[in-house]
Amino acid sequence: MTTPAMMPALEHARSALAGIPGLVSCEIGRKEDVSPNDYPMIQIVPTRITPGAAYAGRTIEVWIYFGVPIEKVDELENVYEGLSDLEQQILDILGTIQGQYRETITDQDFFETYKLAAIRAELTAPETPHVKCAIYAASVAETLGASPTVLAPFTTMLHNSDADDWTPTIAAGTIERLLNGAASTRTNVTIEGQVAGAAASEVAIGVYADGTLVGNRALVATTGAGSPIAFELGATYYAVADVVLDVRATGTAGPFTFAGLRMVAEAA
Repeated sequence: MTTPAMMPALEHARSALAGIPGLVSCEIGRKEDVSPNDYPMIQIVPTRITPGAAYAGRTIEVWIYFGVPIEKVDELENVYEGLSDLEQQILDILGTIQGQYRETITDQDFFETYKLAAIRAELTAPETPHVKCAIYAASVAETLGASPTVLAPFTTMLHNSDADDWTPTIAAGTIERLLNGAASTRTNVTIEGQVAGAAASEVAIGVYADGTLVGNRALVATTGAGSPIAFELGATYYAVADVVLDVRATGTAGPFTFAGLRMVAEAA
């Protein structure tokens, strides 16, 4: 029987995965009547719900099927390359929504003309009481310089506020905090992700409120375009008026690629 803990987790995962560039379809459940117009595709299939304290007292296990069409037999290497790229993007997003990766099974040949693989994972239900607003970006490429550049656009969000005091703008990569008549409000902001850039380059990442840096920045020395470096940063902002929060970065060279970027704002 479908329970309140199951569907929010599935819908949250679908919303996040649907933002993968180039993806044609992303659905809950596995359907048989697929066509070339459905690919590249993702299908999220719940397989088991077991007792446990991991996520709202239960663990939700799913298969995330993903696939590309087999256009020509002599191009199977390209097909597998496409599957590998799509798998990496799925894994990046799983990290941003606190999903737990278990394994990948290849050659799920349900259809003669399409190549499928499947990721076994556990999903987190999104009802996190203290999180008010979070936005995610699977991959963002920016050419940085001495002036702070806003890291945008983001691709999906989690909006979990009881009051209408948060307004996320996905394309601009911002979260607006409204005071709702209060004299002042303390907001905790955290950002995390990975960044890759040219070897011997530096990138400084920070939280900004109405264009002004809040607290300290995270300084990351990159080691090559194919070698992402993880970063995490927190900042606290005391607002006396409505404020727009975003993530900005400066760098010594470009471009830089940010993956699994996550920004969370919550009332302190």
